[in-house]
Amino acid sequence: MKGAVRLYIIAHKKEFKTDQAKGTFWKVICKQHEEGCSWMIRFSLIGSGMWKAGKVIEPHNCDTDDYTEDHFNLNSNMIATSLIPYVMINAQISIKFVQETIKGNHHYAPSYRKAQKGRKKDFEMVYGDFEGSFRALPRYMAALEHFNPGTIVEWTHESTTMQGEHIFKYLFWAFKPSMDEFKSCRPVISIDGTHVYVARESYASWTWFLSLLWRHVVCNRKGIGLISDRHQGILQCVMTHEWLKPPTTHHRFCVRHIKSNFNKKFLNSDLEKLMWLAATEHQKKKYQMRMQQIKTFSPAAHMWLSELPKEKWTLYKDGGYRWGAMTTNVSESYNGLLNKACGWPVTTMVRLTFKNLVDHFVKRSALAALLMVNKKTWPPGVDKKFHEYWDRATMHTDVMNYNTVTGVFEILTFAHEGKGGNVHKVSDNGKSVHVGSGKTTSSKL
Repeated sequence: MKGAVRLYIIAHKKEFKTDQAKGTFWKVICKQHEEGCSWMIRFSLIGSGMWKAGKVIEPHNCDTDDYTEDHFNLNSNMIATSLIPYVMINAQISIKFVQETIKGNHHYAPSYRKAQKGRKKDFEMVYGDFEGSFRALPRYMAALEHFNPGTIVEWTHESTTMQGEHIFKYLFWAFKPSMDEFKSCRPVISIDGTHVYVARESYASWTWFLSLLWRHVVCNRKGIGLISDRHQGILQCVMTHEWLKPPTTHHRFCVRHIKSNFNKKFLNSDLEKLMWLAATEHQKKKYQMRMQQIKTFSPAAHMWLSELPKEKWTLYKDGGYRWGAMTTNVSESYNGLLNKACGWPVTTMVRLTFKNLVDHFVKRSALAALLMVNKKTWPPGVDKKFHEYWDRATMHTDVMNYNTVTGVFEILTFAHEGKGGNVHKVSDNGKSVHVGSGKTTSSKL
């Protein structure tokens, strides 16, 4: 009833205020009543939640048609109700979006504070508050398992001094399509804090998460490349657990994080470029050349990099376990997808994660279907990269020797400007590339 009056008064570009309000009686008058406007409407309660309009004095005889910004009767409850369909799609709507949307719907832009309150109320209307969210979590996870067969849900609680009382600590969930299709993906796992919604990353939280990831997703797969930053919790996990060591797992550092730390210690753009080149060179001789350039430029920088295990940050010494992935960008590309859920009530985090991933899968599925209809083998980005490599490879036309029994052949590379002219020995069964006389690079083909 109050909402209807607000909609009516805003639509007519007027304002009202409450004159009398009791349990069964509500009377409102024009805000300009003292200036002589006689508009009034009275309501009385006639049953459970049922109100009846009584005496009405119309029309307004005041001049208040020129409101251009906020409206006195446009309150946070009205704003919250108007925003429901938008927040259900995107829980991260901005205050500016709220103001523009309300102005589009009701012709008035609420103040920043009113828009903020309305957004908060709307979020609680759609997703609940923090306390209620914890109570709803078991029921929601049970529904998630029931309607998505094969979904894995694992709970961790802490005991308290109260008998029979436990405190929620961790929740792990993994969707069956993601688990099933990992076996068809490159054996590389990239992790960062996005995957662990905790107040503080630690050895305990990473051990808990990684152990469940290996149990339910990696399973018995060997030769997994694990790329991460150098967070102490992750490093301690890798040093402690056998399943995070070779031959099961080969831990590698995110070179972007290495570069960031390097740049903080040796603030120089030329050194930063040389460091990245050293990390990404495929050949030992080229890596050594870059390191010598760094040493000439800054012996301290050379020493700092030399203290890092080469297999952890260089491509030439990697052994192919990175599959060309030098950074955690693989996981951080999902940050925009999953970070929308961070900081919200716990059940909301699960709901938003589920929704965002489903939306992503649907979008990618539609793209795959379109590629199949058009008889395309690869997505546009992959196809472009493939043809770039193909065009470069066609320049190396001198195949010197090919052994069909062992699957080995040799190619003389294109020589230009003092570069190239090397013999590359390629083994397609071992998936490694040997360059020149004893100089190697390990790359997955």
